[in-house]
Amino acid sequence: MPGLTGVAALTAGSIHSLALKADGTVWAWGYNGYGQLGNGTKKQGSTPTQVPGLTNVAALAAGSSHSLALKADDTVWAWGRRPGWFLAPILSQLTDCQSMTAGYLYSLALKADATVWAWGDNSNGQLGDGVLPERGAPNQVPGLTGVAAVAAGYHYALVVKADGTVWAWGDNGSGQLGDGTNTQRPTPTQVPGLTGVAALTAGSSHALAVKADGTVWAWGSNTSGQLGDGTNTQRLTPTQVLDLTGVAAVAAGASHSLALKADGTVWAWGTNADGQLGDGTNTQRLTPTQVPGLAGVAALAAGRFFSLALKADGTLWVWGDNSYNQLGDGTLTDRLTPTQVPGLTDVVALAAGNVHSLAVKVDGTVWAWGENGYAQLGDGTYTSHRRPTQVPGLSSVVTLAAGYQHSLAMKADGTVWAWGSNLEGQLGNGRSQSQLFPEQVW
Repeated sequence: MPGLTGVAALTAGSIHSLALKADGTVWAWGYNGYGQLGNGTKKQGSTPTQVPGLTNVAALAAGSSHSLALKADDTVWAWGRRPGWFLAPILSQLTDCQSMTAGYLYSLALKADATVWAWGDNSNGQLGDGVLPERGAPNQVPGLTGVAAVAAGYHYALVVKADGTVWAWGDNGSGQLGDGTNTQRPTPTQVPGLTGVAALTAGSSHALAVKADGTVWAWGSNTSGQLGDGTNTQRLTPTQVLDLTGVAAVAAGASHSLALKADGTVWAWGTNADGQLGDGTNTQRLTPTQVPGLAGVAALAAGRFFSLALKADGTLWVWGDNSYNQLGDGTLTDRLTPTQVPGLTDVVALAAGNVHSLAVKVDGTVWAWGENGYAQLGDGTYTSHRRPTQVPGLSSVVTLAAGYQHSLAMKADGTVWAWGSNLEGQLGNGRSQSQLFPEQVW
């Protein structure tokens, strides 16, 4: 075999082969229709090619159409055929996570080393690895380091780096990547001219960023005034939200936006057909308006057409669309102004999906309510809940994320757990079936 020297071990699958060199690198050749060569493609190899990014390997194994490698540090890496194919080696468990977020049918995790890992649907390049097939387990977004926070939109993703720059990838049909075009990006691209960013969020097709000076900048779709610039004009690059300063955090729904000021007040703008702006009307707002009677707020979340606010006293307040019980107040009545979720106290974190909601209590337990047709409430059923119900078997949780029909929880030990819909591998467990209870992400 030309160019293959220093080999220490060999193994063979059904119609592919692997070689381990003495230097700890892995080389593969043969059939690759299921990604079993680990080179990020499905193109077959007629000569040995190094498996990129895989070093310090001590042993190999090959199945019919998948491959395994044991590293010297005793971690196991896998690639090839599973319900969600892995075209490059992935670690068998996702650990040391700092935060995570969930988009429509995909998920993102930020690790303690400031790298970003993605899994699930990749039809619009939202996994950021330049390859379009879906991923059934986490893969690192290549070339992206120094990340401080992540956000997931409908089919696109955003990160802010520690240096205050913003990077985006995925669908860009509404200009939600902020790069001045409508061109889809399968790998991260810097949002030009945007610096000093401290926090960000992603709506269905619009994005918001908070600068260190407390101003808010927005871009993307603006059909309902969700950019807050006084118009309904789409913006392909960031534009400042009018008359809004002193902001500490933002949240975005399908076509409405929320801002939390440092003084604990909440401001809202965009579509208001279901009362998601909380101002007592159904009137669309093109610029921010204060949510009346709401103070002492510590955190926000936005679902598709509803809003959540966590007060510093641990109570949770909700408003907007309630057609799927997502407000958790025991009714199906829309709320035009904030109403407290009854019986739910000591909350420290929250998340809003399409039409379901999640909360973490100070004791590390998770509570869920709303629509449950895909088991996104994690209670072992497909039954919707009008009031918060504890997710069984889940403890020591510190933060949450909610996708369109799936949910994520991160424990204090840095592991990520997922449940709900798994059609595109968004639960990261290597399968494609829905998960009725929380299961650790690979």
